[in-house]
Amino acid sequence: MSALADNVTYILDGLCGEASPDNVLVDLAGRLFELHSRYAAASVSGYREEYRRLVTAAQREHSAFGEALLLGPTDRGMLWEAAQTLRLPLRGNFLVVAAETVNPGHDPLAGVESRLAAADVTSVWLLRPDRSIGLLALPLGGDPARS
Repeated sequence: MSALADNVTYILDGLCGEASPDNVLVDLAGRLFELHSRYAAASVSGYREEYRRLVTAAQREHSAFGEALLLGPTDRGMLWEAAQTLRLPLRGNFLVVAAETVNPGHDPLAGVESRLAAADVTSVWLLRPDRSIGLLALPLGGDPARS
């Protein structure tokens, strides 16, 4: 996008440098600038829309795998795929935690995933109307009693 803007600026400078105020080149430069602005706005809008779509799809997949791990029996192949998608180790010490919500649908542990990650603890969270359930992958050698 930046390179395109630089090219348009170069062209506009050239056109305006050669033009007199009543010249058709001034009108052409204005039209070129308008088209560039529209193109840039459409590009940014399309990028944002695609980004939202990708994030939503990833959240749905994350939620489905998290729910499968925490709430249902899974086969070995599904466990591997879930671990890969959720960035969980295949082996190690795991801890399941739950926290009740005060207000239904509001996460009682908002921000806990990033705080745990800072302590080298990978976690997956599932928000239910009445509670938040988490699966924590403790660091190797981690002792749940010391955490």
